[in-house]
Amino acid sequence: LCLASREWAYKTNPNFPVKNLVQIETTLICNETLAFFGYSAGLHRHISHCDSSLPGRIDKYELHIQDAKHGLWGTDPPKTLADIVESLLGATHIDRGFKQGQLSALHVVKPAITFLSNITVNDKYGGNNEELKTMIHPKQQLFELCQSLKVKSHNSHEFSRKHGNSQLWYGNSFGECVESKCDHVGEITWHGISVCAVGEKTSNSMAKNRACALLSTVLDSDLDLRQRLFEMSEKLSP
Repeated sequence: LCLASREWAYKTNPNFPVKNLVQIETTLICNETLAFFGYSAGLHRHISHCDSSLPGRIDKYELHIQDAKHGLWGTDPPKTLADIVESLLGATHIDRGFKQGQLSALHVVKPAITFLSNITVNDKYGGNNEELKTMIHPKQQLFELCQSLKVKSHNSHEFSRKHGNSQLWYGNSFGECVESKCDHVGEITWHGISVCAVGEKTSNSMAKNRACALLSTVLDSDLDLRQRLFEMSEKLSP
């Protein structure tokens, strides 16, 4: 799947910078994307497992998909959904050979590559494409902006114990970390310094994605801040 996605990204956008091609590949092969395609195909109905928590987690994921308030990156799919898609692609490679396996991989992600093709058709050099940015995984987008930024997750109690009354972003306002408002906290750090944190009721994964999306938006809209952060990171690099 990685090779098929990488080859498609390059052949479709040969003039894009490497970082843009990596962003596209990561978006096509990440857990959120594969899980969504696996769920949409009904594969979750045919999983043989011994995990008593899995049905509940799939039901919870289904609610997130139906809500879609935060888009695909606002979901937290059970990794099993993505694993089953990858397993079937692996079986196709073994049973039918490399060429058919690669065609099958592209068929699985066809809805995503069709959308990406439509929004990059007039963007021959990977420019400032707002629609493309919405498709890029928040973690990957943040990493491309500044590699010194790290993302981690905490439960609300851990965060409060470590940071005291530090403010969190709750989606529409800042506030203190209280368990009644959030169970999970996504935190972005720079060389060990806390930069921002987002409170989330649903999961650690969603909290981290939302924190990445928040800081990416800030850095994308403030070029001076981004440049100063980059220069300071260069000075601190070993």
